[in-house]
Amino acid sequence: LLERALEQPNDDQARRGAIKFLQSRHADAAEMAKAYGLTLGEWDQLDAKEMQSTNTEAAKADRTAFTQMLADRFFDVTTRIVREELPGLLILGTRFPGDAPEAVIRACGRDCDVVSVNMYAFGSKPDVGQFAKFWLLGGRPLMHTEFSWRASENNSGCPNTRGAGAVLKTQAQRAERYSAFVSDMASLPVVIGSHWFEFADQSPQGRFDGEDSNYGIVDIDNKPYRELLSAMRDTHARVASIHRETTRSMPKSLDAITAVTY
Repeated sequence: LLERALEQPNDDQARRGAIKFLQSRHADAAEMAKAYGLTLGEWDQLDAKEMQSTNTEAAKADRTAFTQMLADRFFDVTTRIVREELPGLLILGTRFPGDAPEAVIRACGRDCDVVSVNMYAFGSKPDVGQFAKFWLLGGRPLMHTEFSWRASENNSGCPNTRGAGAVLKTQAQRAERYSAFVSDMASLPVVIGSHWFEFADQSPQGRFDGEDSNYGIVDIDNKPYRELLSAMRDTHARVASIHRETTRSMPKSLDAITAVTY
């Protein structure tokens, strides 16, 4: 994010803000250049590509602090305005794509009601350690906001050349994977829901970004994948009781995540 800001023209607000931030952390341009191992005469000579070429401790510390500053500002402003304009709504976060810097997760948890995470799985069980990380840092209930499996055998002719997650062979395997995975997710006491991606298959010719996958509960002609729908119906009838009766516990610290087998 720091380098992205410095890529902008000299009169751009983001670039000016990034330079102001660096000035607050270094006595002068010469002192920063020494800490970064750069050849820098004046602040306005800062170059994003040259910044990207260095990974000194000072550079890493500045990047982390800049990200934290932006995250704090982003979540503070957005949630405050939503609460002012639309009081009483549940603010669900930003749907993190699998991971995020610790400072960003903390900022989200500080200001939002829920921390939302998109996370695809190749097996039949979720990455409990990764969900635990979001819970420990965010301190909020978690919503699992995107997951899916595709199958080579599908009614739409989707080739599955683009898209996230595993490609299974059959629709029966999609159904089995869904039932096992969602049941296991329901047993995590800090997770309040999982959202499947998506209702209908993508075009076999590809959508706007080229994704051409069998993510659907129905095919491109709106015909249901009955094995998957049946698994969803049966699983959904059990998830509330699984969640209510679970005896699973979550780790109490980040260090404990890798020390426990879930």
